Amino acid sequence: MFRRLAATLPAAGITPNAISVFGMIVAIGAGTCLASTSAFPAPSRLLFVLAAAGIQFRLLANMLDGMVAIEGNLRSPTGDLYNEIPDRISDTFVLIGAGYAISSLPVLGYLAALGALFVTYCRALGRSLGLPSDFRG
Repeated sequence: MFRRLAATLPAAGITPNAISVFGMIVAIGAGTCLASTSAFPAPSRLLFVLAAAGIQFRLLANMLDGMVAIEGNLRSPTGDLYNEIPDRISDTFVLIGAGYAISSLPVLGYLAALGALFVTYCRALGRSLGLPSDFRG
C-alpha cells in the first residue's frame, strides 16, 4: 500500500523535499495542539486527538519522503538537509508541546527535545567518522 502511494506521489509532481516540509508543518500543528491543551482545557480531548493524528501524518511523511527519493530516483543535492532538518524541527515542536500539555512539566519537554537532538548529533558524528547510520530506534 505504501509502495503504491510512494509511486503515485512523484507522478502528481510531489517531491521528497515537499513531503518533508509537509510533515514538518503538520508536526508544528501537532505540537501546538499539545501545548494548547493546558491553555484551553475544555476542548483538550479534541486537541489531543488532533495532535495524535498530526504525529501519525508526520511519521507517514517521514517514511514516504525517503521512499519517494530512493524508489523514485528523486534524490537531490539538498535531499539530506530536507530529510534531517524538518525532522529535527518536528521532534522539537512535538516534544516541547508535550511538555506544555495538561498535567505535564515544560522542563520535561525541553529535556526530551534536547535528548532527541543529542541522539541525532551522535549519529551525524558517527557518519562523519565513516560509520553507517543506524535507524533502529
